[in-house]
Amino acid sequence: MICSICSKDFSNSDLNKFIIHLEYAHSMRYNYDCPICRRSFSRRDNFKNHLRTQHNNSTTTDTFLKNDSNIPTQDEMQISSESNNEISEEPIFVFDADAKAKEFENIVKESVLHLIATLHNEISIPRSFIQKIIDLISKFLNAGFLSILKEFMLPSDCLTNIQKAKDLIDFLAVCFEPLDTEYKRLQFFYRSKKYIEPQLKIIGSSWDVSNKNNKTSMILKNRTCTFIPVSETLNKFLALPGTLKYISEYMTQSYASKNSDNSIYNNLLNGSLWEEVLQNSQGKAFIPLILYFDDFETSNPLGSHAGVYKVGVVYFSIAALPPQYISRLENIFPCLIFHSSERTEFGNEAIFNCLLEDLKSLESNGIIVNNLRLYFNVILLVGDNLGVNSVLGFVESFSANYFCRFCITSKTVTQYQPELDLSNNRLRFMYDQHVKNKEYGVKEYCIWNGLNYFHVYNNQSLDIMHDLYEGIHRYDMAQILKVLLQSEVFTLETLNSRVKYFKYEFCEKNHPPVIKKEHIEKGMLILSSSEMETFVKNFRYFVGDLVPINNNAWLVYLQLLKITEILSQTKISSSCITLLDTLIPKYLSELKKVFPHITLKPKHHLLLHYTMVLRKIGPVSKISCERFEAKHRELKKIANNVSTRKNIPLTLAKKCQMQFVARCLSMQRALDDRISMSRPNFDTLNVETYTFSNDVNLNFYKNNFYQVNWYEKNGIRFVIDDVVLCSINIQIYCIIKHILVQHNDSSICYFVCEKLNTENEIPHYRSFMVAFTNTHVFVKSDNVNCRPTIIHYLQELKLVKEITVL
Repeated sequence: MICSICSKDFSNSDLNKFIIHLEYAHSMRYNYDCPICRRSFSRRDNFKNHLRTQHNNSTTTDTFLKNDSNIPTQDEMQISSESNNEISEEPIFVFDADAKAKEFENIVKESVLHLIATLHNEISIPRSFIQKIIDLISKFLNAGFLSILKEFMLPSDCLTNIQKAKDLIDFLAVCFEPLDTEYKRLQFFYRSKKYIEPQLKIIGSSWDVSNKNNKTSMILKNRTCTFIPVSETLNKFLALPGTLKYISEYMTQSYASKNSDNSIYNNLLNGSLWEEVLQNSQGKAFIPLILYFDDFETSNPLGSHAGVYKVGVVYFSIAALPPQYISRLENIFPCLIFHSSERTEFGNEAIFNCLLEDLKSLESNGIIVNNLRLYFNVILLVGDNLGVNSVLGFVESFSANYFCRFCITSKTVTQYQPELDLSNNRLRFMYDQHVKNKEYGVKEYCIWNGLNYFHVYNNQSLDIMHDLYEGIHRYDMAQILKVLLQSEVFTLETLNSRVKYFKYEFCEKNHPPVIKKEHIEKGMLILSSSEMETFVKNFRYFVGDLVPINNNAWLVYLQLLKITEILSQTKISSSCITLLDTLIPKYLSELKKVFPHITLKPKHHLLLHYTMVLRKIGPVSKISCERFEAKHRELKKIANNVSTRKNIPLTLAKKCQMQFVARCLSMQRALDDRISMSRPNFDTLNVETYTFSNDVNLNFYKNNFYQVNWYEKNGIRFVIDDVVLCSINIQIYCIIKHILVQHNDSSICYFVCEKLNTENEIPHYRSFMVAFTNTHVFVKSDNVNCRPTIIHYLQELKLVKEITVL
């Protein structure tokens, strides 16, 4: 097979290599043109099947000249020549095909330019979305229907086919008319039974100003919230191909891992809280749900209407989804949207009653999916501390005497308390008395207690995003920096210079900004959660070579770093939790000792409860608010792209449901691996000088794989020279030298790695010193369950931080 574009010979190669060449070298990803018969295909598998069945023995494009039925034979040319000599007495209409073709091309080019110019003229449409629109139009035009249309035109003597082709062209011209208005589109989606109509639920009435007929009057107006039934969303989502299978397999795998190794907590299903639910489930097979509540501003938060259009949103996610899928924003579903001011006016019960009734039905009656009855229960309600306290009926001020949701320790005690008093823990049987007397921070009865398997005193939810990265780190890192700067071990200019020019990992996309002097003096660094996480984890490399060994402030930082690394793990062992039982009190004691002028904040007290929460629900990193708040960004973009604020909750809900119905109508697998890579390199793999510690068939990899510079699967990108933790009998650190992807299946990827010696640990940097071994291994990408890191070259040291398994 010879490429008709660049004339590269693929005669001795398989079809996969030829097709990959067309995709990456000539950008044929939506339209595959056969180099022999010039037939077009929109799907890769159809094109491959065509080559295999029709041109399996063809090696050059000369076959096209032999098989093309449109080229006249010599006899036909003679007859045509004789007929042209006859002079017609009547003028005939001459159809100039070349001129019409040129006119057609000009019209298409002008129309395309006009479409692109119009899209760029709309300020509400970002450039990235314009590119997406163009890609979708290109995919639509190359969907295959034009190839069918050309086949109608081939037998020119068949007038019936020609007429049918004309009819198809007429249909193509008006194909958008049934969907040319939003009302028609909504009706079409509703008839498809994929669209879930948002419901307006009345929550109360209040007086409002009305201006009609130049008269101002007060009218009693119903206030509503927008509700999207959880049961309907689950029914349609779980009906998507493969979704229920993934959930069932993951839950079975989680139970098996819990029974085989009781010391490892992989997810919420391994915690004691879920065991309590199963013991009281009365034989029903439950699937756990997580609710999230928060408020966000849809308008300019610094403008004159700040707070007026602030909305509250309740999302839910399925806790039994595999970890590579649960973090995707498309798997976080809004179920209730309302104006925040109306929750303050009418209360939690009026707002959440409709959602509560739907969740009760899921507990008792369940839903039927694929002839199976499934039951669901809410195991956690998460959010930031203010949001969770407000919807659970606790006091919302953290200046209150009893601010903690887990114990009844007073604030004056928590300011100097490095250890918990377990006798002060909140007990479930005491809740009714606390509500009745409105004591110990309980403001009202929690309406979520109406669920059979939920109680406010058992809601073990803490968030490392707000408690650590936007809380403790802000306070404590400011104190650490202040002491280090005062001792003149480095200057603020040196720190900011190193922060700016530091080589970050690929996953550390939000680089920290320069540190301001006024923030250090005020005792609180102003960084976002992702910026703070990057800053704290790399601070050891920023200035570690300048700080003296055993500096007291530096030792406090290393303890904070160790706590952060443990809490951010996606798998946590019982030994790590036991270590935290002593590490956290020790850290708070050292903090008070090194910085005696400070008092412990409420979030320092919440840190003491993390070990109890870890035993209840497993890794807290998997219930972080980070992904839920990223979902806010989608809704904010929707709000920014509409000018009306008449009923902003309904506007947001309709747009979200349009996105969901588009996903359902695509009929694709709801949970699939997302793979991307760099341009392939077909050069022969040169590994003859390598010494491999495991048995490999080099010829197999040379002939069936191509090389790439980077490979990304489900959001984790591996790049050449990245350091990973490989599972080969034992877990070892390796550096990636080559990345190989299989021709037939891009999900099959192998790494050629060099083993690293990491036996020497440097406590001052809390890192391992790296030594190269010149011994290599072949590792399948599925055996690398971690986010890669890089080697940090610090003076004469080559350091790598500890890698946690995902």
